[in-house]
Amino acid sequence: MANVHLSIDDANNEFKLRERRFNYTTPTSFLELIQFYSKLLNEKQGAIVDSIARLERGLSTMTETTNKVDMLKEKLVLTMENVKVEEKNTDELIAVVNKEAEEAEREQAIAQIQEDETNIIANAAKKKMDEANVQLEAAIPAMQAAEAAVDCLSVKAIVEFSAFSKPPDGCELVTRAVQILKGVTNKNSLKDWGAQQKMMKPPV
Repeated sequence: MANVHLSIDDANNEFKLRERRFNYTTPTSFLELIQFYSKLLNEKQGAIVDSIARLERGLSTMTETTNKVDMLKEKLVLTMENVKVEEKNTDELIAVVNKEAEEAEREQAIAQIQEDETNIIANAAKKKMDEANVQLEAAIPAMQAAEAAVDCLSVKAIVEFSAFSKPPDGCELVTRAVQILKGVTNKNSLKDWGAQQKMMKPPV
């Protein structure tokens, strides 16, 4: 700093020769130079300290980020392993579902066939039932007439009828029909007048 201050004298002489003007260097100028240098040094040092602090914060952030990235890498590896396991389980589940779906389709086809067959049988049964209802409606008058005819029967008449040694012509068909109504299935009994007489005792 002293050399710089003294070198100003040479500059002053050159300035005087060129410009014909005087320029002076005083002790105050030297002190101001020291103050300026001290101020500039403090500013530069402060700027360097700030830069160091920013750099340290940046390095710290980078270190934290690197650690986090490493942790994320480890988690990613574990996650990928889990994903592979889940993919395998999913593939197995899909295979099972597809198999069950195929089985369900086959069962559905069988059920449809059975439903069609059932509908055919139901329709046939309904047709037969309708035919039976028609026949029943046609038989109702005859049944009512038969009921009216039966009302004329009495215990005395049945006792008298069962005492015959041989049934009158046409009566064996009636007794045979009564046997059938009472559950007799033996063909010999259906033709035997003795069995028919036994059936009418007691005459109720």
